[in-house]
Amino acid sequence: MTRLVRRAIRMCERTPSAGPWVFEDQGRRYQVVEVIDTWAESGAWWAGEADRRMWRVLASEGAVLDLEQSGDDWFVYRVWD
Repeated sequence: MTRLVRRAIRMCERTPSAGPWVFEDQGRRYQVVEVIDTWAESGAWWAGEADRRMWRVLASEGAVLDLEQSGDDWFVYRVWD
């Protein structure tokens, strides 16, 4: 089961490949333990939305999250239970 949340996060450190590494979400600091998958999604170009890069990660404390990168902005897009 998943929850769609799409809330802004602060990316603290990134790997050389520009993927997520350490981030803060709601005052908690997480470290990415494993990148499970990555993919690109097209934004609604007719509405001026940019393409975005998605990262499914296993973060510290066992959290599985989908992170969204849109330009320089990062979001927790989905939380997996």
